[in-house]
Amino acid sequence: MPIIEREQLQRDPEYFVSDAMPRANLLLAQSSGSSGMPVRVFYDTRAVINTILYAERSRSIATRYIGKRLHYRETTILQDTGTDAKLTRWARQSTLLPRNWPGRRQFLRVTDPVDQSVAAMEEFKPDLIRTFGSYLELLYPCLVASGRSFHRPRLVTYGGDCLSESVRQLISGDLGIPILSGYQAIEATRIAFECEQHQGLHINIDLHPIRVVDGEGRDLPPGTPGDVVVSTLANRATVLLNYRLGDTAALWPGTCPCGRSLPLMSFPLGRVHDFVELPSGRLLNPVPLLAPLVRVPGMCRWQLVQETPDRFRLLLVVSSICNRAELLQQVPLAFAQQTGEDVRLAIEFVSDIERQSLGKHRMVRSEMPRAHRDMPRVSAGIHT
Repeated sequence: MPIIEREQLQRDPEYFVSDAMPRANLLLAQSSGSSGMPVRVFYDTRAVINTILYAERSRSIATRYIGKRLHYRETTILQDTGTDAKLTRWARQSTLLPRNWPGRRQFLRVTDPVDQSVAAMEEFKPDLIRTFGSYLELLYPCLVASGRSFHRPRLVTYGGDCLSESVRQLISGDLGIPILSGYQAIEATRIAFECEQHQGLHINIDLHPIRVVDGEGRDLPPGTPGDVVVSTLANRATVLLNYRLGDTAALWPGTCPCGRSLPLMSFPLGRVHDFVELPSGRLLNPVPLLAPLVRVPGMCRWQLVQETPDRFRLLLVVSSICNRAELLQQVPLAFAQQTGEDVRLAIEFVSDIERQSLGKHRMVRSEMPRAHRDMPRVSAGIHT
């Protein structure tokens, strides 16, 4: 079966919509368009209900950290026009789910000022915070840098985009807040979830089986990262079989010590367009190189922009306590040394960094065209 490329769905979304489904009964979800043209996907009611049912696999793990299955406080920080919010509203309109099931909920927007959201959470005191990985990149370094005390939930969960290992360690290690990840996309909800063993993500193969392939569509062995290809088995509206998502990850060999039989995959390494192309042609994920920035006093947010193979800009949002002169002197040199190539990095201090339309923050943005390339091999890693 040929691989469906993301560009095909972007160019002609109607081609993949079943004629058997009355259009008036379908829910339209749309991506932020971070890679150019947005992706449009329709969901039928059964697919939305399946999304809720399969969420119970990860929720059963979350409630062990929270300490109760019902009547807990949950703060969701997303975008009210995003897919998650649309699915939630659609499900409550189409099913008999109680209004406050499984607990009290507080909805905040990622586009709201951070101080405003922090104040709302201090009053609500959630047991669970659920948001994008990129929002956690902003939230907890800023809270720690402020030096003030703040409410610590029993659990933080994230999805939608990636979280750097350094911020994950800040949250789970330094602050002692357990953290779990989930993997989903506009095109395929509830692809995989993290368990309490933190050995990777369990794939919901009975909902969204995946393959990991190279640029030519050849299956890659476990431990070798490549392009994630997914088939959506539950959605009868937009039908996608053998679809290249545009994310980079690896399948993990063996089984998880938790005892679940669902196979494992790595945490997503980012989207294909999160990798930068160096002068030698080598592809590199720059996020680990810049991860130490989160521990710089006064650092709130950053974004790396690639202009050419050897020229980059680093946008920084910092507070008044940040030593700007030290960053200007040390970071460009360290970046060039760690890439191992002749590259130039210019630093710009900015008041804000624009988010995508659905509220996500991209840590890497390229201003240069890039042809599809195979992803480099990396060793298996484990979150702790």
